Amino acid sequence: SAAEAQVRIGESLSGISDELDDLGRDLERAEEKTERMQARASAIDRLVETGVLETPGLPAGDPVAHELGQLERAQDVEEQLAALSREIETGKLPPPEQS
Repeated sequence: SAAEAQVRIGESLSGISDELDDLGRDLERAEEKTERMQARASAIDRLVETGVLETPGLPAGDPVAHELGQLERAQDVEEQLAALSREIETGKLPPPEQS
């Protein structure tokens, strides 16, 4: 009966090990799928930013809307640079190293 118990324990542990292996493979596949989806989303964002794809809600190929989008992005960058400059002036950020 002790031998039978050891066999059962071994079989149970083997089953658990197999389940953990399956779980590990499933997790890997989920992570790979997530990475692929993030890469696709990033690529789509870049295509929308460059005007290759239309932005939902705006007419396709609308050059005025495209130009406005570019101006808005440029303005955002300028505002961020101004904010960083203010932080440097007030001492919240150290000045950048100059070479």
